[in-house]
Amino acid sequence: MHSGNIYVADFTGTLPANENQLFIKNGSTVTPLWEARWPNISAYTLPGLMNGVAVADNGGLNTITDADLTSTGVNWNGAKIWVRGGNAYQGMTSQVNSYNSSTGVLTYASITGDYAALYPKPGSTYFLSGILDALDAPNEWYIDSAAHKVYLWAPGGGAPANVEVKMRKTAFNLNGKNYIQLAGIQTFAANITMDGSNNNLLDGVKAEYVYFSNYSQNTTNPDQLNGGIAIVGNDNEIKNSTIAFSSGTLININGSGNRIVNNYVHDGSYMASYDPLLKLGSGTNNLISGNKLENSGRYIIYWNNGVAEISYNDISNGMWLSRDGALIYAWGTDLGNSNIHHNLIHDSVHGSTANDMRVGLYFDNYTENVVAHHNVIYNNDVGIQMNTPGNYKLIYNNTVVNNPTASIGYGGDSSSPYKNELYGTRVFNNIFTDPVSLTADVVRGFNTITGDGLNFANAASNNYRLNINSTAVNMGAIIPGITDGYVDAAPDAGAYEYGGTDWTAGTSATAPTSYNPVATPYMNLIYNSGFEKLLEGWTPWTTSPSTATATDGNIEGAYANSDFRKRGVRTRLKLGAGGGVEQLITGLSPNTKYKFVAWVYTDTAGQAINVGVLNYGGAAIDVSQSTANQYVRKEVEFTTGATDTSARVRIWRAAGATGNAYADDTGLFPMTDYDPGVYKNQALGKTSITASGALGFPRTPDRRLDGGVLQHGRYRTAMGQDRSGPQLRAGQDQLAALLHGNGYPHLSRRHRAAVQRFDLRDQDDRL
Repeated sequence: MHSGNIYVADFTGTLPANENQLFIKNGSTVTPLWEARWPNISAYTLPGLMNGVAVADNGGLNTITDADLTSTGVNWNGAKIWVRGGNAYQGMTSQVNSYNSSTGVLTYASITGDYAALYPKPGSTYFLSGILDALDAPNEWYIDSAAHKVYLWAPGGGAPANVEVKMRKTAFNLNGKNYIQLAGIQTFAANITMDGSNNNLLDGVKAEYVYFSNYSQNTTNPDQLNGGIAIVGNDNEIKNSTIAFSSGTLININGSGNRIVNNYVHDGSYMASYDPLLKLGSGTNNLISGNKLENSGRYIIYWNNGVAEISYNDISNGMWLSRDGALIYAWGTDLGNSNIHHNLIHDSVHGSTANDMRVGLYFDNYTENVVAHHNVIYNNDVGIQMNTPGNYKLIYNNTVVNNPTASIGYGGDSSSPYKNELYGTRVFNNIFTDPVSLTADVVRGFNTITGDGLNFANAASNNYRLNINSTAVNMGAIIPGITDGYVDAAPDAGAYEYGGTDWTAGTSATAPTSYNPVATPYMNLIYNSGFEKLLEGWTPWTTSPSTATATDGNIEGAYANSDFRKRGVRTRLKLGAGGGVEQLITGLSPNTKYKFVAWVYTDTAGQAINVGVLNYGGAAIDVSQSTANQYVRKEVEFTTGATDTSARVRIWRAAGATGNAYADDTGLFPMTDYDPGVYKNQALGKTSITASGALGFPRTPDRRLDGGVLQHGRYRTAMGQDRSGPQLRAGQDQLAALLHGNGYPHLSRRHRAAVQRFDLRDQDDRL
């Protein structure tokens, strides 16, 4: 015994001091123990950690002031500190190097990756640990590495029994191994590594407490990121397994064709860094399907790079220890037309702070090329966030409810020239019950934008399937590849089709076991459109041996949004004189109009960069731009020949040009008028359709709507008579005409409110 309830013993641990971990194991019962700390906690869980923090009175660079420290009676010099400063995006750790017990002022060593927005300020949260005097409660321990002693206050007091110390980091090292299967195996307090490994299988594995470290600096740490199950390789699979408990990431994927299917993955990112429960680091054709993923200090899924299908997962309870993040998050990356579908994405709000930007699905600045459909997103601050700039996002048939700040919104740096740009983004067939905010360039329509009349099956139990009399039934447009298999006159808005095939998410779901790419109109058809994979997919050519075609990395350093050069952030195309790049696009439709787009600029006034299309069934088309030091969007429209199904797009400069020119964020998509395919079914012969897709409404002798209701595109009178009213899916111009004299000049305020329940916007005749 050391004193009171604190016992001391020799310590023979072999791990680095920051990775020590102790447990009490009594048969299959595991009781975690934690390093002595202040303030105390009742359990080493995410809720316990969220509530077990001190609040600073003031702070600054490497400094915290807190009057409560003076009453602890502890000299905190030399202690470890975990601090969530400034904008509270993340937690980071350091060591206290001075402490004034009279004023409650402490300073700590500089933190790698720290910056002004993270410096402590009034209200910042933190905790202290790592000194013997902090050991004052059950379940706490302290290790004196120099003296090789361990001190412990056992749960319930008394002499400790059945105490185990973590002695090794890795249970199975599969690095460089191929075609290995681990089935039905349990590991405890150790990880599994697969670096340079292919075609391995983990089936029915139970891996708990895979990693711990109390060190966390910068946005990400290699040990925290790779301390769990780290996959670096191709065609590996984890299925039917439980992966749980880590201070950092539980599963990290770098490679292609990997599959994470039907697993329970929970409780990670206890340090609240950018190392999430599951990270998609790189690669293509990865599958995350049919899993239950829950409980993280920050993100559940952080999408750093690569192409993936994320489907039929139950994703919940991230953001326990941070703000301005999400359950699924991506920033500054080309998602390559990844497919996020049929997921439950919910409950990222914890604690009493309102509007802390805890988001369900978050496409942060510079993120592009993704399809998100048939997701149910609820109980977050914001349902879907799309920050600017960010191109080619297709948001279809999602049910987004009970996200009080916004169902869907956007944001961007106010000084950025691209602060209002989400070019190529389309938002259709969604249910939005909370505020909606989109940039003017977003094409949108057929969205139900209020909770009135939705009549969910059981909203109180988060069952957002539709009943037959829901206002969302038959209120969607036909979108090939998205609404296939709809029933009745038209697709429903939202994630569930009334009377259609039902679906569930999580480990009980019937979910894909192999990657399936999505195919739907208006996806960006350019591969590697932002040059993040350097020139992969592009063919460079030159007429001047002394001039290279290359890419710039990190755009000369800083990431400031206000810098006009920041389009895709990470890379851009750089061209000298007499050369360029081109890409062959296949799978086009004959006799169809397309548009090729690129943002370009030059660093020398009067010197041109050219954007063009050729080999499509017609004469080559090029447009040029010579504006210096400002990106300009250049567009080339072309129509494929009667039998042509491919085209070449190019970006080039003439021989003799001076200086350099740059390009970024290329895109290619069809320009055909959007045909929602439902008017004839829904309008009951009361509308006409023009060649451009616009609607015309015949004037009728009886234009009064007295005492009736508008429902499903029809008008039911107060006497119960069913009349074929105006088609509620018309564009806003048609609705305005109906409301203000061209159709029903006497429409009451109540009936106008009913019409306004729907988002019926028509843009460029393509809806």
